[in-house]
Amino acid sequence: SGDSEIEVSKPVTIKPKGANAVLDADNRCRIFKITGSGKLTLQKDSSNKITLKKGKADKGGAVLVETGRVFTAHKVTVEDCKATGSGGGAVYVENAGEFTAYDLNISGCKAVGSGGAIFTENNTTVTVSNGELSSCTAGGNGGAIVNGGALNISSITFESNEANGVNSYGGAIYSDGTSSVTASGCTFGGTEDTKGNKAQNGGAAAIVGNSENAVVFTSCIFQKNTAAGSHGGAIFAERAITVKGTSSNKTKILSNKIGGASGKGGGIYSSAKLYIEYAEISGNTVTGGSGGGIYSTGILNIINSTIGGTGAYSGNTANGNGGGIYADAKSVCTIKDSDIVGNTANGMGGGLFVSSDGTEKGECTITGGTFKKNEATGSGGGAIYCFGVLVIKDCTIGGTGVGDGNTARGDGGGGIFIYNGSCTLTSTIVTGNAVSGTTAKGAGVFLYSSLNNPIF
Repeated sequence: SGDSEIEVSKPVTIKPKGANAVLDADNRCRIFKITGSGKLTLQKDSSNKITLKKGKADKGGAVLVETGRVFTAHKVTVEDCKATGSGGGAVYVENAGEFTAYDLNISGCKAVGSGGAIFTENNTTVTVSNGELSSCTAGGNGGAIVNGGALNISSITFESNEANGVNSYGGAIYSDGTSSVTASGCTFGGTEDTKGNKAQNGGAAAIVGNSENAVVFTSCIFQKNTAAGSHGGAIFAERAITVKGTSSNKTKILSNKIGGASGKGGGIYSSAKLYIEYAEISGNTVTGGSGGGIYSTGILNIINSTIGGTGAYSGNTANGNGGGIYADAKSVCTIKDSDIVGNTANGMGGGLFVSSDGTEKGECTITGGTFKKNEATGSGGGAIYCFGVLVIKDCTIGGTGVGDGNTARGDGGGGIFIYNGSCTLTSTIVTGNAVSGTTAKGAGVFLYSSLNNPIF
């Protein structure tokens, strides 16, 4: 009847014939339930497409893929569907189910729970290529997607999605449990503020749990996403992730922000292992905390990347410490052949801040690359402020060009400030740096020890 969903209990293929096809449930019921031995394929016919509209159910407003069932969609649009219960405003995939889509567009879908567009349980496989997920909302986590299985996405744009729970995670994607994520050539947000995705933590993506399954973002763009709470303007990660590109197609994390009073990681917050290669992390902001570009409490590896910049997307900014990078007392940081440029901290460490908690000391090894045009306007360390262990080799701190030097106010250390930490410099140039203020000292390097220990 007009108020009942369509049950698919055997293999079925649906194609529009001669015109676009619209299945409108008028907010009365779900549109499809794939059950029994069902396998549903929605497939375009020539240039004609299928639209699923205004489906409504407790889970999977448009389509419910029951345990072990299969759903394939080719050139399908899903609009204004709603899940009133656990989640999946458009599509809900139960345990061991499969969902494959090409040229998929989902917009305006909502979940009272989590997964405004798509919700997948454990052991599921979801593969989506080309399309857009936009203006979807979740009352819990995952404004667009909650992933509990294997999520493989390429050339997907996520715009204006929001997880609006009290302590929500993942404005576009929330991935937990034993899940994996492979994302290639995807865009999270856009050049306009209204295009960004939003959550309390992880404005674009939140990767949680303790699984060792791979999470890899390749040649993706994260732009103008917002974490209104405290962690990860673009990405929140509490397990290992890889953010990488190529020399000609870098991953870009641009102009994301945290609005909370004690924010961490305007671009990325990581409490596990974070591997970054061929990436540009620029123009990100923490309005009330530290780590304008990156905040790490775990293992951090940065290779062939730029943190900051001087172009359209300039340096990262932190109201606290570590304008570019904050490595906390538990962090082990390696930076190789990378440039830390034009970042600002209103506290300490314009480019990099290495912390200590009195018991543990953060460690950072820097090989190659340049720190220039960074500024600390608070207590010093224009390029680097270190309470921990710092090893620098074959690096340039500052420069000979106009404005290349790093600058510190407050206590000084225009290039480097070492406070009760240790520093080893090998084949490294420190030049062109400056301090300002009547008490500031050490335009190049300022060494301070209250412990009478050798620090240099």
